[in-house]
Amino acid sequence: MLAAESFSYNHKIVSIELDGIEDVYCMTVPAYFNFCVIGDEGKTAAGKPKYSLIPVANCGEIQLSSYETCNLNENYPANHKDYWDLQRTLKFSYLYSKAVTLLATNWQETNAAISRNRRIGCSMSGIQEAFIKFGRKEFLSWADQAYDYLTYIDKKYSDWLGVPRSIRKTTVKPSGTVSLLAGALPGIHHTESSSYYRTVRLAANSPIMDILKNANYRIEPAATDPTRTLVVYFPVLVDESLPKKSDVSIWQQFKDVSDFQKVWSDNAVSVTVTFTKNEVNQIAACLSAFDSELKSVSLLPYFEHGYVQAPYIAAPREEVQAYANSLYPLDFSSLTNEGENAESNKFCSNEGCAI
Repeated sequence: MLAAESFSYNHKIVSIELDGIEDVYCMTVPAYFNFCVIGDEGKTAAGKPKYSLIPVANCGEIQLSSYETCNLNENYPANHKDYWDLQRTLKFSYLYSKAVTLLATNWQETNAAISRNRRIGCSMSGIQEAFIKFGRKEFLSWADQAYDYLTYIDKKYSDWLGVPRSIRKTTVKPSGTVSLLAGALPGIHHTESSSYYRTVRLAANSPIMDILKNANYRIEPAATDPTRTLVVYFPVLVDESLPKKSDVSIWQQFKDVSDFQKVWSDNAVSVTVTFTKNEVNQIAACLSAFDSELKSVSLLPYFEHGYVQAPYIAAPREEVQAYANSLYPLDFSSLTNEGENAESNKFCSNEGCAI
């Protein structure tokens, strides 16, 4: 890795040249859980600190301007009965995120960026499930119509509120953990398998760890930070009729992202396209064919990639079912303070309470 010395200006990557197969590194700093390595190199002549850093944006669904914040919400179209049911949900989804843009932060530059752009990201998850439930062509039509609807109400409510219209309104975020709460596949991704483990990283001192241990969840130290982070294994069983990643070609995945970028996302569609060993030589052709239709794409081999504790670990259905059957109900009473302290902690969040 090369670190650039930054003073009072930003650096850009001009080009990346690959010669064959190259190692890929996660540039998150494990000890600090951030996206920069900051060097202790004194100060510049102007009195500003010198930095050696590599800033990394780990998510590909939103391109933010300097100081701007991410403002996303998530919708699950496959859980709806028809288009009008989905449209009603999207209205409240939009109103929530638009209202968030009206809130001030403690940072003047951030407030200016939010006020100027009013950028929001109404996202969808379970898109592959919606393709199966409603039909691919039909659901793409829904997404196209829904975008026009959000454009209409953004004009209506922005004028009413006396604020600029949102520079961007829609996206598809990678999701993952959040989508599990709704029983949906993450974003536009296909299911890893009809049965798999979803690994989630939590701080070792998190109060939820004892709850998970008491419920018999599999927990182990994170390979990247064993003293501070633990990995929890959650069993996932999905409809066996859904196409699995191993059943879908690299070209179909690129096409799905391209189509959804056209009809729905004015931000970006975050996706990790998987490919088999037989498709390695097709990656360049896919990138060339869709280079003017995508804003963001990541690729991951769908074979032994060497990553331990990967986010999705396929396993036999009988094994995952047996693990799920071995779990006990989760008891959150220690967090909610049921009983005499329940009312006093009613409006508490993290370490602060709103009165």
